[in-house]
Amino acid sequence: MYIIKNLTEKSLKKELLEEFLEFANKQLDIDKPYSVYFVEDKHNAADALGRTAMYNPSTNSVYVYVTNRHPKDILRSIAHELVHHKQHCNGDLEKMSLEDAEIDANAGGYLLRQFEDGRKETPDSSLN
Repeated sequence: MYIIKNLTEKSLKKELLEEFLEFANKQLDIDKPYSVYFVEDKHNAADALGRTAMYNPSTNSVYVYVTNRHPKDILRSIAHELVHHKQHCNGDLEKMSLEDAEIDANAGGYLLRQFEDGRKETPDSSLN
């Protein structure tokens, strides 16, 4: 269903990431494959308003900038971009205004909260 490509030197806890992606796929009812790329960008990270992530609908790919970011924030970005993937799969992304697409995708934050609440009893939940 998904491919994870870590293009960084940052060590990611693959088990937690896969658990989150499986949860997100189920909650969002995602049925089309996608890729998640982790990328470093020190210049972007130095910008207080730099990018955190992006979705490319032509390749069904999520790109997450991980330089100097907290693991939970990384998951939040993934959740946001996966909502865009779902919008695209449904044929809605191309019809929505940018504002509506972003407002809808902000539900990704709640998705992460649901995931977190479901694993509060798990002591090791970081991506580092």
